[in-house]
Amino acid sequence: MLFFPSVVLSATTGLSQSKFEINGAPGDVVTKEIWVTNTDVIEQKYEFKIDDSSFLHNINIVPQNFFLNPEEFKKVIIRFRVPLETQKIYLSLLTIDSNQSNQLKVRNGIKIPVQFNVQKVAGASVVNQNIHNISFNFFSIIVWTLNIVLIGFVIWHQKKRKIIL
Repeated sequence: MLFFPSVVLSATTGLSQSKFEINGAPGDVVTKEIWVTNTDVIEQKYEFKIDDSSFLHNINIVPQNFFLNPEEFKKVIIRFRVPLETQKIYLSLLTIDSNQSNQLKVRNGIKIPVQFNVQKVAGASVVNQNIHNISFNFFSIIVWTLNIVLIGFVIWHQKKRKIIL
């Protein structure tokens, strides 16, 4: 399998957009669409691939595989789940000449950049972070000890006032 990447244009394919910019909070689902056009003179098979395997369950492409006749076009719906951190990945749109009959298949491809811009809210907790993780260091032990002594003193003082009255 040979793969010739291109940033925006392939000799046999036209796209309605050359990149995706996804904005949202972690876990949000954002839906985008892209139109794919067969600009060749023969039928082409198209296949979307997610380059980063860690995103396989966070991106849904419908349809992921399809055929287009010359000058035919198809709308593809892509759903992205916003990750925890801002990052950039790539989708690949691979094309193969449907008339190739031998074992060696030559493919063309277009790399489509996907920029995730994660919006964070001040004071919000991070998803999947354990909030019960308490680390004890010398300073926190002193603060807890002082709190217990002060609470004890207040209780002792209140009991002493009731006895005098």
